[in-house]
Amino acid sequence: MQSKLSNDEIHSLIRTGRRVGKAKVIRISDTQVAKRGLTTSLATEYEAMQYVSQHTSIPLPRAYTIVPAEDKPNFSFLVMDYVEGEILAKAWRHMTVNERAGVMSSLAAMIDELRNLPSPAAISSPNGGSFHDYRFAMGLGQIGPFDNERDFNDWRISQFRRYGSPSQLAEIRGKMREDNRIVFTHGDLSQENILFAITAILDWEQSGWRPEYWEAVKFVFGGTGRKGWLELGYEQSFMAGYRADITREFQELGGLSGGLC
Repeated sequence: MQSKLSNDEIHSLIRTGRRVGKAKVIRISDTQVAKRGLTTSLATEYEAMQYVSQHTSIPLPRAYTIVPAEDKPNFSFLVMDYVEGEILAKAWRHMTVNERAGVMSSLAAMIDELRNLPSPAAISSPNGGSFHDYRFAMGLGQIGPFDNERDFNDWRISQFRRYGSPSQLAEIRGKMREDNRIVFTHGDLSQENILFAITAILDWEQSGWRPEYWEAVKFVFGGTGRKGWLELGYEQSFMAGYRADITREFQELGGLSGGLC
């Protein structure tokens, strides 16, 4: 599509297409969809999908191009392959214990594959730029990049100055490691972003290079309310050893702000 259709032709397909699943995704042909979002977020997603498809065996749609939206200057559409399948969130309630364990084991193997990619020292988008993450207050937009984990930790603590006293924040900051591996992280592995039997991993807009505990934090952030999901997750290698980080994020820092950031 990137080489054969102009932006005007893609816009025409978007106008006549039908919405599928999430309201921001439009089916524009038998084989392709267009996902609407902030241009900066979609740029990160495009970077991630290109990088992961080239360097891993993880199943995901092929991304083709980004075209500007016609109605809003800061929004665009990411054109990618349509992948047939049932969202895991719908399939989960009907799955057996063994099927659930199998899905989680496969997911853990994919996370290990991402973590084994050669990594930079910086915390950034896939290509080294700024990034966004829904774990942080929605109004922040793009943040970073950060040269190292120390800078990331300092910034993280700075977001809580209005909520906690200097002594409280200093105590929490003192518990934050600065020697975690920086690894490639999906950052949004909720059941809504996985097709059953893991035929595709979707929604890469929050991905990039993060401290190794961050996937576990985001797994908890997006995984509440699904019976057995977090329990099985805690048995996997990508969650092991990160209880203190999860406690810090959701009880200590989250407790100060009432979960706002």
